[in-house]
Amino acid sequence: SEELWKVCRRLPEPAALDLLAKLNSPMVLALGTMRDPRLQLVASFDTRSELKLHAYWLDNTLARSYFVAGVVRATSRRDALGKFLDPSFPVGRTVVLEDAQQSESKGEMAAGTSRILDYQSSRVLCEVVARTPGYLVLLDSYYPGWVAHVDGRPGEILRANYTFRAVKVPAGKHRVEFRYRPRS
Repeated sequence: SEELWKVCRRLPEPAALDLLAKLNSPMVLALGTMRDPRLQLVASFDTRSELKLHAYWLDNTLARSYFVAGVVRATSRRDALGKFLDPSFPVGRTVVLEDAQQSESKGEMAAGTSRILDYQSSRVLCEVVARTPGYLVLLDSYYPGWVAHVDGRPGEILRANYTFRAVKVPAGKHRVEFRYRPRS
């Protein structure tokens, strides 16, 4: 996440907002005024200086969990970041995976849906309804110690879109549970 933040800070404002939308970051705080049609001013706060702190709502951010049928394969972390940051990357339909065993495929619109049923610090439960096989993408950090189960059976957590998690899910209705189970 630190690397994504560094990248975001270097981008021009429209591209930075595009990245924040991909990262499920609907609230944007700024010292100074931002003028983008995707932003709605929520509140302004006095900072006891010549600058005001503005809170904006960014429209059309990606959901925290979503289902995709498309896969783009990355050969390295750097390659994954480059593909994810590419403005033409079809976010919401395709996931970048750093696993050489996954075959590439085009994503289709409305291939399936995902929703979070329960969210806790060490457990996330999602429901997926998929028309085709694909991947549940969870915009939580990929981190050692997390395990996944699809309908009670172990599932492999893949590094998705540079820093997030994905689990392969067959067509149909499924429950995917993430649990934090570190070795310690």
